Amino acid sequence: QKYYTGTWQLSAGQKELTLKTAQSSDTYQILQLDSNQMVLKLFVQQEENIYYYLLTYTVAAKSGFGQQKEWLANSTIYTQVDQQPQYP
Repeated sequence: QKYYTGTWQLSAGQKELTLKTAQSSDTYQILQLDSNQMVLKLFVQQEENIYYYLLTYTVAAKSGFGQQKEWLANSTIYTQVDQQPQYP
């Protein structure tokens, strides 16, 4: 697993996404890119073997935020209290 801070760069033809860090540069092939999903393919070479990883990102996380926003809109927000807090 790699966790680096870096810069993402999208190629002009939107076919590759590159992550450049102080330690390395990884290029992901874009297999699908639309408003609902992004699918990336990363090739990794270790000694004589070449592996690839498929990474899929979806917008499912937005639905949770939307539910929270709806709950907040239907909630009562109090700006005054009946009894002020007191030091015991």
